[in-house]
Amino acid sequence: MRKMSSNNLGKRILNLVGGENNIVSITHCATRLRMRLSNTKLASENKSKIEDLNGVISVVEKAGQFQVVIGPNVPTIYDELIDNTSLNKQIENENVSDNTNWFLKVMDVVAGIFTPLLPLLAGSGVFRGLVLLANSI
Repeated sequence: MRKMSSNNLGKRILNLVGGENNIVSITHCATRLRMRLSNTKLASENKSKIEDLNGVISVVEKAGQFQVVIGPNVPTIYDELIDNTSLNKQIENENVSDNTNWFLKVMDVVAGIFTPLLPLLAGSGVFRGLVLLANSI
């Protein structure tokens, strides 16, 4: 796979989501570039073009965010986007209304609570199975 310069990849993603005027806020996590967009339809129409870019793994539209999965070099692309545009590192603009569904917000809180407990629950289930197996022998 040909490696694309992160600056070029960032510019292409920016153009395909509708330009910097369409981005309400932009952040990133370990592998994803996360954007809240004014007009999500623009980016959704170009979803397959974004996925076809070298360096992009996939695109996810979730919880009101347009997420571009890039991988471990996402901080470099994010920093270059911030440095070369008028976008800033604000986490969220308080003046913009959040258009996420209340059900998604509740599910996000529930998932945040139970996600750290999943390994414990899975481990206790395996342990319980081993105990039952040992008692049946």
